Amino acid sequence: MSKTIKYSYCVNEKNELVHISDITNVTKHGSQLYCLQCGHVMIPKLGEKRVRHFAHKQSYACDGESYLHKLAKRKIREKFMSSETFPIVFNRQTYCSEKDNCRFFSSEECGQESVRVKSDLKQWEGKVVYDTCEEEIKIGEFRPDLLLTCSTMPKRVPVFIEIFKTHQSEEPKITSGNKIIETFKIESEADIENIIKNGFVEQINCVTYNFEPKMKAKKLTSSAPVKRFALSSNGIARIYNYRDVRCDQLNNKINSNSIIELNIIDSSRYKYSENVDVESREAAWDIMTYFRKGLMYLKHKGMDIRNCILCRFYCYNEFVGKHICVLYKKLNLRDSHPEQNYAQNCPSYRIDQEYLKITYAQLKKEVTEVSGENSQEQ
Repeated sequence: MSKTIKYSYCVNEKNELVHISDITNVTKHGSQLYCLQCGHVMIPKLGEKRVRHFAHKQSYACDGESYLHKLAKRKIREKFMSSETFPIVFNRQTYCSEKDNCRFFSSEECGQESVRVKSDLKQWEGKVVYDTCEEEIKIGEFRPDLLLTCSTMPKRVPVFIEIFKTHQSEEPKITSGNKIIETFKIESEADIENIIKNGFVEQINCVTYNFEPKMKAKKLTSSAPVKRFALSSNGIARIYNYRDVRCDQLNNKINSNSIIELNIIDSSRYKYSENVDVESREAAWDIMTYFRKGLMYLKHKGMDIRNCILCRFYCYNEFVGKHICVLYKKLNLRDSHPEQNYAQNCPSYRIDQEYLKITYAQLKKEVTEVSGENSQEQ
């Protein structure tokens, strides 16, 4: 790596950083210059054809990675101490502000939004945050590359700044509770200049640990993690997948022909859609669960519900891969899969006693009624 790095910085006799742009053909012999890493004499290379840089006067096995590590610590510290501000930007994912009050909230299904939270390490709202930056100071069992503290608030939790050289922070440090800013791997002087110019920006030039920036609550809109149950006037029920219902439409009807619609918490592994074939026994049973929850909820509410899906003779058939009426031949039906509303006049209809064990109290925890009239489907 040292062969590819062009050293743009060195130090003078006063241990001050010197950039190659500060050197001219007139001033290049004015003072002794030394390598920031190994301390050996450096000479400026001011040719016109190649990028200007410093080089060791004699050949040394100087580690370019260590040079960048030292330069990053030096530059960041000097920038921090000489500036009134040192910005830090957190890029975080936030859930909807309604999540604590929404019955249907799911951390896996509900949408998130990327939020940029701008802050500052030196001052915030006119008050000092951190004003001291020290290098390689031991604190407890750790020795961070740079340590930020507040002289007026010595009990304030310090900030570790770690320069990623060859390995990232390990778990004991991360889980210590200390606030940590760790740069992305510094592979060039340009990486350092990015931090000096822009400050720390999560996901761009650093990662952070144990910071909890304040984020403004915001109501987000996404597909709601619900199954939508809709019952039409002819007694046929339909189930709509959660992707058909946005969270701001939980009280809007999907089907203009439905007489009642319900939202049912979606706890399934199968994202069923009305027109998608069910390919497994598990998925078939899964979707039938939502049909039965919706129908039994309405039955508990006092509606006269007679639907084939609730019948004890409506069973899953392994051969055809779906639920069928096992009495279809006895009933002289042309199809083993009759319309749900056939049960309204079927002489053999018997509600499965297992479904009667589903209590109204249980269903109320999972089901809400859709009160709005707006329709998405005509």
